[in-house]
Amino acid sequence: MSSPLIKSPIEMLYEQAGIPHMSGGGQPPPNTKPTRAQVAAWAKQHFGNLPNPPTAKNWAGTTQQYVQDQLKQYGTPEQQNYVKWQDDRHTRQLALQDESDKVVPVYRADPANRFKGNNGLETQPTYLDPEMIQKQIAAIRAGEKYGVPQLSPQQLKTFYPLEGRSDMGFNGVDFNDAKALALAEKLKAEGHHPDQAYYAAALYNKNNMANRLHAPLPQAWNGFGTSEYGKTGLDYNKAYEAFGKVVDHPQNKEFNTLIDNAYNNPQMPQPPNTTAPTEMPPVDTMGNSSGMAAGGSTNKPFYDMSRLLIQKHLSGK
Repeated sequence: MSSPLIKSPIEMLYEQAGIPHMSGGGQPPPNTKPTRAQVAAWAKQHFGNLPNPPTAKNWAGTTQQYVQDQLKQYGTPEQQNYVKWQDDRHTRQLALQDESDKVVPVYRADPANRFKGNNGLETQPTYLDPEMIQKQIAAIRAGEKYGVPQLSPQQLKTFYPLEGRSDMGFNGVDFNDAKALALAEKLKAEGHHPDQAYYAAALYNKNNMANRLHAPLPQAWNGFGTSEYGKTGLDYNKAYEAFGKVVDHPQNKEFNTLIDNAYNNPQMPQPPNTTAPTEMPPVDTMGNSSGMAAGGSTNKPFYDMSRLLIQKHLSGK
């Protein structure tokens, strides 16, 4: 056993790569809080250098790629599943395949009257995907037994138009929240698509954060930092309150009906069939077993190949 003051060559390699030392000879945990030097070294190895000039935004994006790479190699099975899903979702989004049909109109609130309407709404509708919304709400309802907060229809009618997105602005889950990731795995096992399972897990995580920090859920859902546009979670919460004032407008009847129906009559998926099919023994035309005898032995005769080969040799054939 080496002295704790002397590092082994493998420990030095892990340290240079920004990977925490292994404990007890096992797999090292992922380094999810790398230094800039570690990110720069990783980027140089993978890209030759940082992909873009090192602005704050580029640092954030490259750091995210570094962390994802760490999770793929050293994360828990739940974290590895999550990163695989992130890659898959990103690919589908680039191919415009993450939504089916955006056919349900919703008129978003216009509290500043930018569009000069006379009813507090934007003058043109935003179209959302009803199938995605229905599946997300079903995941919320299914997740109640696991602690997923049950957003009311009024809250859902406010969140979706505010985001203007069929996924309610869902971007990802805190990969350090083991309970949230485990919750997603349970919902996936019940047949929910990973998109909706991780959405419910994110809602679980954000609601816990809001309760812990005594903050409004909309603020936690949006985040506690400042966006690149200078907006904060408190700004988002103010917008949420403004949108809530016009949620029941008659122009949004179709959208509101969609939410009510999805909430009151959620369409739950069928759990995947994980039972392996039973292999049946071969049968003859009369339905009798042709390959197995009683006790499981075969009916095929045993041939001593050595004797056949000797006879063939002696006969000269």
